[in-house]
Amino acid sequence: MGNRGEDDISAYGLATRLGYTFGLPWKPHVMVQFINGSGDNKPNDGRSGTFDGVFSGADSVLYGWMNMFFWSNTREYRVDATVSPADKLSFRAEYHYFTLDEKKDAWYYPGKAQRRDVTGNSGRELGHEIDLTFNWKPFSWLDILGGYCMFFSGEFIEKTGPAPDASWTFLQTVFFF
Repeated sequence: MGNRGEDDISAYGLATRLGYTFGLPWKPHVMVQFINGSGDNKPNDGRSGTFDGVFSGADSVLYGWMNMFFWSNTREYRVDATVSPADKLSFRAEYHYFTLDEKKDAWYYPGKAQRRDVTGNSGRELGHEIDLTFNWKPFSWLDILGGYCMFFSGEFIEKTGPAPDASWTFLQTVFFF
């Protein structure tokens, strides 16, 4: 609620998560998640319906490791599976399916709109992301996190400009002292 320039704001953000850890060796854990940041179905009507996330909102906890999305005008459907073969080692697989909340609003990245189809004819589907990560803590003073991520463009991206698939690899090492 509130105002943005001349527009009244009527927007929302919703994050839900449901998970379960099985009492089995390797402690398998599954989680499903739905995140929705509202979009504006009638741009320029005097009412802003696009949710504006707090402090930019780019966060791998909500939108996948590649950070290609933002809470504004986005729906994310997510499934995760985690196993821990040892106390200090875990592996995680994540599947993310991203769509626009409103077809006539934009695909947003923190701070700006990436692409927009004001006609709504390009559809809603942004794409699919698969993230495979590991976390290893061999010592109390060392934490190693790494992964490989892939993104496959959906209909909206393909119809509004270049749409190459993407992949990303990372390795992070943290020393505690």
